[in-house]
Amino acid sequence: MPGNSRGTGKHMTSHFKISGSSRVSLVRLSLLAAALFGVAGGAGGCSLTGNSAWNGVHASAGLGLQEVNLTGSIDTDTEVSPGVFVTTEFDLEDNGGQDSSQQALYASAQVGLAPIEFRVSAFEYSNDASGIFTGDFLGTPFTGPVDTKFDIQAYKGTIGIDLLNLERLRIGALIGATVLDLDLRVSSSLVPGTEETLDELVPAPVIGGRADFKITGWLRVGGELTLLPIDEIEDFEVSFLDYEVGIHIEPFPYLEIFGLYRSLELEVEGDIDGSNASVDMGMSGPVFGVAITF
Repeated sequence: MPGNSRGTGKHMTSHFKISGSSRVSLVRLSLLAAALFGVAGGAGGCSLTGNSAWNGVHASAGLGLQEVNLTGSIDTDTEVSPGVFVTTEFDLEDNGGQDSSQQALYASAQVGLAPIEFRVSAFEYSNDASGIFTGDFLGTPFTGPVDTKFDIQAYKGTIGIDLLNLERLRIGALIGATVLDLDLRVSSSLVPGTEETLDELVPAPVIGGRADFKITGWLRVGGELTLLPIDEIEDFEVSFLDYEVGIHIEPFPYLEIFGLYRSLELEVEGDIDGSNASVDMGMSGPVFGVAITF
């Protein structure tokens, strides 16, 4: 990754690209999506019931607050002399001080006409904290008190394809993409100019599934899960898992109150500016909000 010096630290900005082997997986993923669309279209007559809760055009837009808990660590292997490496763990909570939950905006919108539905969602994590760290963080040495500034945004867009659409039950497949925008800054509280920044834009193609069950006319439960169908982006080994489960209440026409639990887990390992680094990060917590439905 390219980097430019900033004091005694480095600032790294890079964007992941899909490797050659991963492109083959994406071709297979596209063929799978085409097959799912064919199955859904061909089986539409027997999978959709006339009184299904999801027949016809339907749409919603929601806004809520999520209590986000950040966990994980960033490990760095630094070559201190030829053939000699030192591994340093930077714990996001213990060393970075990111040990308190933060309230973040959560937004979602969807529109569909069975058996197809489009959905987008987004949430963020932002927090300034202080901790204590002695060691190398992505190649920059730190000793003693540090200040951390973490800004993380997650955006997801999917196309859902109903494989089963009954009066109260819907089960479908998902295909789409998630984009993570990571801006993790660590600076020394004692040495001005000593700073390291991990600035990454991580696009990830995802596949998964969803299910909804309408208990009554005003009460519904459901959830969805997406994961990464490839294990390599550029020269990085990557794994990704994102899921949410929740309950939806419609006390009045066109109004929905929802409560969810959302969890996102990311692991990235590869060479960052000459140091082998491993990022293991998780964000999770409850979401409460309201939505307008049509």
